[in-house]
Amino acid sequence: MCDLRNAVSGGGGKTITWVCVNNVASPPVCSGSTSSWSGVTCNGGGSVSSILVSSAGLLGSLTSSLGTLSTLQAMDVSSNSLGGSIPSSFQQLWALSSLSVGSNSLTGSLPVSSLTLLTYLSASSNRLRMTSLFASLPLSLKFLELSSNSWSQSLPTSMGQYTSLSVLSISSGNML
Repeated sequence: MCDLRNAVSGGGGKTITWVCVNNVASPPVCSGSTSSWSGVTCNGGGSVSSILVSSAGLLGSLTSSLGTLSTLQAMDVSSNSLGGSIPSSFQQLWALSSLSVGSNSLTGSLPVSSLTLLTYLSASSNRLRMTSLFASLPLSLKFLELSSNSWSQSLPTSMGQYTSLSVLSISSGNML
């Protein structure tokens, strides 16, 4: 978690109390089910279960060390000023069911194909560019929002495989 703290700055006037000393969280991020970091919740085992810091004025990028948070179930970093690509280590977030990264300046692809528990994905209003988007999305999705990005493909006939999908928003994406 200190890698994330070191990779982002700001707080935009909001109270983001993330303190690291010598790259160690101080106090520890989780103590049982209690978190000392604002926007972070912990499970009973003392592991991070969610990071919810939407509109927190964060600047910077997402770090590959986030992939080590094996118990992370929800992450909302939307409406910040995050850039760069989403690290491929996100493929290791096996417990992740909700990911919201919309309204940032993220580039590259969405490394989520192995996340079989992912049901909610919001990545609208970024600079994501993908050519095989629907080949890399988990079939577990119920909500998919990808508006205002750059796609270079048409909707594939395989969309019928997404039988759980109840919301699909892909407007303003330059689809073919």
